[in-house]
Amino acid sequence: MTTGLEQLPLSVLNMTNSIYRFDDTNTVITSRKSHPFILVAAIGNPKFYGSGYYRIRSQRAPGDPIMSYSGKITDGNFELQYRSRCVYGRTVPSVCNVVFAVNNTKDWFSSTTFSLSDRTGRQMVFDFSSNYFYCYISNYPRRVIFGYTMLSRSMGLLVTKPEMETALRKILQPFKNYTWPGQCESNHLVVPVTYTTGESNLNNFVPPYMHSATTTGFLQIRAESYDGTYYAMCPAVRLNTCDGQFVCIGGVKNGYFPTSNYCNDLTDWNGIANNPDNHISKNYAHSTADIKSTIMIFYR
Repeated sequence: MTTGLEQLPLSVLNMTNSIYRFDDTNTVITSRKSHPFILVAAIGNPKFYGSGYYRIRSQRAPGDPIMSYSGKITDGNFELQYRSRCVYGRTVPSVCNVVFAVNNTKDWFSSTTFSLSDRTGRQMVFDFSSNYFYCYISNYPRRVIFGYTMLSRSMGLLVTKPEMETALRKILQPFKNYTWPGQCESNHLVVPVTYTTGESNLNNFVPPYMHSATTTGFLQIRAESYDGTYYAMCPAVRLNTCDGQFVCIGGVKNGYFPTSNYCNDLTDWNGIANNPDNHISKNYAHSTADIKSTIMIFYR
């Protein structure tokens, strides 16, 4: 089994009671014995890598029947999407490979763009016929739990969809206590704004996918992005996350991430002069009119 983010392939093989660190990608993998087996990746993804994947291979007789399931379950503000592939029949235990993604747009500020897809088939591996089940999470997942587990029944019995969703509801419960790092959310000055002209509801000014990450009617002095880039000001909004690159101005690189280009105003990646509205996602970018506008500051 292998797993990884685009440009960040990670192997997860024979890891027991171990911690693996990948300093160049800010990735930590911790492994311990558990039953049932569950593999979980917490995808913060501050630099907006496009996709990730699980690749699962299992040896099985070619004639065994296969059943696939997909769907989602909700519990309060939490949503769990899943895709699975079950091989069953004969007198040996059935095997259901289940990949799931947990998000919470309100409390975790998870992205709403991501999607799950899969690819299945058979191939020869070391002279053995092997089933493969590749599951991908795509479209810039952020603050999403990406997990894998295997379900099984004895005597080749098929795991039904209601049984699978009952198990997934139990798996979902521990994630309700998970909190994402938020050290850059409180290290700033925020003051409310009194409007003499205009209005405090500026949803048209805030990019669509940043509505849950901001509160309008404030002026924030000093903000950050996840890579540590600092911003002088966030006009008209209070930032609830570490996504300063989308709503703040006056960015300065921190010097530790030379590949990051978050020093800009309102859009990330320096605005991309050729097409400032559609670089990472038009739903995170400001309009051209906003980018070309002038901000005047008066004080007394």
